Amino acid sequence: MKTLTHKTRRFASYADIPKTYRELCQLYLPRPIHNDAEDAEATAMMNALARLSAAERRQIIDDFTAEVFAGLDPSPARFARWAAGPDLPDDPSPEQVEAWIELAGLAGDPDFRQRIRKVVTEVGIAAQAGRWLVDDRRAQEAAGEALRRGVQPDSAEGARVLEAILAGTAGSGQRGTLLAQLEAGTDPRVERYWQLTAVITGREPFSSQAPLKWLAAALRAQHEQGR
Repeated sequence: MKTLTHKTRRFASYADIPKTYRELCQLYLPRPIHNDAEDAEATAMMNALARLSAAERRQIIDDFTAEVFAGLDPSPARFARWAAGPDLPDDPSPEQVEAWIELAGLAGDPDFRQRIRKVVTEVGIAAQAGRWLVDDRRAQEAAGEALRRGVQPDSAEGARVLEAILAGTAGSGQRGTLLAQLEAGTDPRVERYWQLTAVITGREPFSSQAPLKWLAAALRAQHEQGR
């Protein structure tokens, strides 16, 4: 039922729109879909969203970052990860169009905006300035190596890797705070945002959150085991 027309995915009806896009549609429609007229309105809205100009697409992302980074100094918007805002190429693939629509839905979600701001204020700025509770590079490398070796975060070997990562860091004495920050920063929706950005831009994805998820799991296991 779906065909690619004029460089954009066309939807035959609201029911034909995947769930993620229907959720995005509700961000732009003032009421739930109850009848054929509203079905047609929703479908038209989705097709219109897919056809936004580059400036209009950029405005959606700019509005998102403006709210998330409001009042922060230095503004994370200057960092490479955020400065290279996602935008579609001149001749996007269907996957890139769909990825952009899904990303726009995330950007318009108030809960997601709050989560991103929490991650940025509690982790991102400090990590960029080298003031996070752990050495980010050392943590990524050590936890990543543990993952590659198949070390379970709740094992004795996992505990040794954890202690090596925390040694000499502020996080060694603030493990509960570090765990909360890691769990916020590894929210699946945050990772999904960066995955979608990679699809849209055609660039290599940013580093996986898997090592930090492993570190969070190791900290959680240590807490539950009462070490």
